[in-house]
Amino acid sequence: MGDPQGGGSCLQEAIELAWDLGHTDLLATALEGYAAVVASSRGNERAGLLLGAAERIRSGSGAALDPIEFKVHQHTKEHLLRSMMGSELVELMSEGDLVEVALELR
Repeated sequence: MGDPQGGGSCLQEAIELAWDLGHTDLLATALEGYAAVVASSRGNERAGLLLGAAERIRSGSGAALDPIEFKVHQHTKEHLLRSMMGSELVELMSEGDLVEVALELR
């Protein structure tokens, strides 16, 4: 099923570029995609933090998810909910600090 490791590397690069350029919409999209890749490799805690950071960016900028992004977001969230309790996911998503996430990628 594709190349998750290669996709993850590309998404990490997209996150870094979007961060450096200050492009918040692209940053949120790349974080969403990276969360999906991380969740597929059982990195549920990390995926929850990434998803939370993406949600905070979108709520701060007022940007809406396009239909494909919405589908990826929902799929990732459903995967995480199957893997952990809902309260755990909510807590992780509320902790996802954008600066922390960005620094860990460098």
